[in-house]
Amino acid sequence: MRPASAFYHPTMGEFLLRYDDVRNTDAPEQALLAFFQSTYEAGATLGQWDREELERERWYQASKK
Repeated sequence: MRPASAFYHPTMGEFLLRYDDVRNTDAPEQALLAFFQSTYEAGATLGQWDREELERERWYQASKK
């Protein structure tokens, strides 16, 4: 998981990123984006999603309208 401060919480069964870790970084927005992207990638890989189909440009462009 990214950023390095993200961690797995075994009791909750999920990855977490503490608010203070984001707030105290030089680039909080980038830290959040890295966390969201890395958790999406891990879930998509483990779930064996068809990422090529999900992430295709045509769908992305249609969602921007």
